[in-house]
Amino acid sequence: MLLQGTHPKVVQERLGHSDISMTLNTYSHVIPSMQADAAEKLDELLMPIDISEEINQLK
Repeated sequence: MLLQGTHPKVVQERLGHSDISMTLNTYSHVIPSMQADAAEKLDELLMPIDISEEINQLK
């Protein structure tokens, strides 16, 4: 569920864990791939946008 993007709090509740740290500690082996996915998404969000053409049109 974590790898599919389900929020950890929902996973915790579905599995009946009393604390979210138990869920995250138990399934921490999936975290590295999730970190890589998050880093890629952040890179996409922060990628510079070329607006030079728009600026030239305003001149």
